[in-house]
Amino acid sequence: MTSPDEKKTAGDGGTSVDSAVGEDLQFEQIDPAKEKKLLRKLDMAFTPVIMLVYLSCFLDRSNIGNVRTAGMPAAIHASTQQFSTAVSM
Repeated sequence: MTSPDEKKTAGDGGTSVDSAVGEDLQFEQIDPAKEKKLLRKLDMAFTPVIMLVYLSCFLDRSNIGNVRTAGMPAAIHASTQQFSTAVSM
């Protein structure tokens, strides 16, 4: 039986568990001003791209109904299955 004063060793390295835990868990603080600047930069980079993708998706969904109403599937000799496949894409 070991006494409470003895330190346990972790692995073959012979380092004590108490000192390994105490030394390895050091975290850096994030500067709030730098974080805010980074998030603003990321927002400015990604937001326009996301908006363009959303706009193209919206236009595609709204125009596919107009295509069917105008009779385009018959004009291009598309079957119902082909038109359904195009809508699902």
